[in-house]
Amino acid sequence: MSESVHFYLEQMLPELEDLQERGIFNRVEVKQIVKARTNFEYAVHRRTQLKSDYLKYIQHEVNVEQLRRKRKLRLGLDIQGEKGTVSDFSIIKRIHGLYKRCLQRFGMDVDLWVQYFDFCKSIKSGNSLSQNFAKAIQLHPNKPIFWIMASKFEFEENNNVNSARILLQRSLRINPDSKKLWLEYFKLELLFCEKILERRSVLFDTKKIDHNDIDLDEDQHVNLPTLEEEKGLNKSDLEKDVSKVEAKNVDDKFSKSLKVLRSLEIPRIVYRQAIKAIPNDLQFRLDFLNIYTEYHKDSVAAREEIYESLLNDFPQNAKAMAAIAQKYLVEVSAVNNVTYIDLLKKCITEFNKFAEILKTDEIWDEFVFFLYKQSDICEDKNIKTYLDILIKKCFDTAVQLGNISENLILKKLEKENDLKEKEAILEAITFHPKHKNNNLLWKLRLKNFLSLNENKTVEWKNKAKKMFEICFKNLNKENLDKILNVYFTFLEISYQNKLLSERDIDSEFHRILQTFGLKKSQEADFVIKYLEYKLNNLTDCNTIHEIKLILNYKALDIKVYKHLLKIENLKEDLNLELLEFLYSCCLDLEKNLWNEYENFKIKRGDINGAAEIRWKKEKFSA
Repeated sequence: MSESVHFYLEQMLPELEDLQERGIFNRVEVKQIVKARTNFEYAVHRRTQLKSDYLKYIQHEVNVEQLRRKRKLRLGLDIQGEKGTVSDFSIIKRIHGLYKRCLQRFGMDVDLWVQYFDFCKSIKSGNSLSQNFAKAIQLHPNKPIFWIMASKFEFEENNNVNSARILLQRSLRINPDSKKLWLEYFKLELLFCEKILERRSVLFDTKKIDHNDIDLDEDQHVNLPTLEEEKGLNKSDLEKDVSKVEAKNVDDKFSKSLKVLRSLEIPRIVYRQAIKAIPNDLQFRLDFLNIYTEYHKDSVAAREEIYESLLNDFPQNAKAMAAIAQKYLVEVSAVNNVTYIDLLKKCITEFNKFAEILKTDEIWDEFVFFLYKQSDICEDKNIKTYLDILIKKCFDTAVQLGNISENLILKKLEKENDLKEKEAILEAITFHPKHKNNNLLWKLRLKNFLSLNENKTVEWKNKAKKMFEICFKNLNKENLDKILNVYFTFLEISYQNKLLSERDIDSEFHRILQTFGLKKSQEADFVIKYLEYKLNNLTDCNTIHEIKLILNYKALDIKVYKHLLKIENLKEDLNLELLEFLYSCCLDLEKNLWNEYENFKIKRGDINGAAEIRWKKEKFSA
């Protein structure tokens, strides 16, 4: 181990001497660097190697290199055209070496490879990237990220679309079910078409498009040998179809070649083969649409092919039909002109047609959400008014047809600012057969009613109470947790407005416990809410006697006692009698509280009591 460490340290001597001679680091700093590197080398040479040790070592070297560059610049040693010395390259070389040593040990770590590639990109080390992409793919042929990074490197850095294409075709031969690879290959072909067409439009060049007319550094090419996973696999239909089109591009006249590019023939081939490989994934197809929209605006005919496939393969899917209905606005940027209004009406007509065919909650969700989106981005007041009227009409129609979903109701409430209008919506919805048992909507309705700025009169109290009674009747007992909290808020408001007395609230508490058949956890939450209220708000109920009566009413969950203990222990004036009572109730239910109870006795100065608790604890444990 020590021999290996000394070997690596000896290799640093020329670099350290150069750094000191040039005045970049002084003698003390060089010693510090040597000491740090020695410690790191011993760490990475241990029998049990850790990835974190390598990464710390690498980060140290990155910091040293950054400092070296700053010092060199400040000292005026960074002269353009001057040949660099050993210290200009050695640290970067060492970082590469550390990554390679680490990857030999932890080669199956995907994140480590990605981190190394990011480092290579940051220093523009194309040769290292090309060599190590091949190694990473050989180790991880089923990880799309490495194929994608390698193809991007070939296309963006090497300007070599053929190599990028071959890499992704090979990746799909091995991983035909990878959505990421299909989408990335589709994007590559689309970007290439866009790039060539843009270049031609700028140069007005009428010669043939020669894909091999590329300034390529062969040393930076990703040279990937045949993988084990590829053996026995024939060329895919995708590769054959793309090869045919490419052959036409080379042999035919420019006009035909340009026609192939403008019609996006190769990206369309990729899409067809992709949906053959992954036939039943709607979002996958919508991702292709999004890529068309983002990377190639002039793709109406190509997008139409996707819309047709959605209509044929997903005729009952609301999301698919919504995508088709919105196709007219895909390329519209200005939303306030006459053209926009005409196209918007076409979209609305399509939505109405699909809503009539499907008759589902989902299609109405998509329709109304689309209208809200258009209303949000539109600035013209007249158009916004038109959209708002249409939204209300659609919402009312969905309610009448029984195709109203919880999501659509929540969206409508979110956009509505008037509390009374919200109350009207919620009142209608909570009486709707489809949603009369909806816990969330009842909770929203009750909270909204309590928030209304009305005079809290007896009439208000009676109306609220009637609403709660209907709610309790309609809801399943399992869903009462949140409603009971709102109900207690109602009791508090009524008490504060002198509409209920302390005795009335006590009666309601006992009535609910006796008649509702609550689960243990629901009961505990309700009791906690009630006790907090009793301790903090009422005037004559803060007596130990009343608290005992409540807690002894029936066997309660341990969290009731623990919650009260937490509240009481935070108070400045401790109610010692109540704390004693609470601890005594808990000990049989929670063993961990024995120590807490003993400490409580010690803090009070009750040493004998603490000793007695300790004795009981040991007896209880035995």
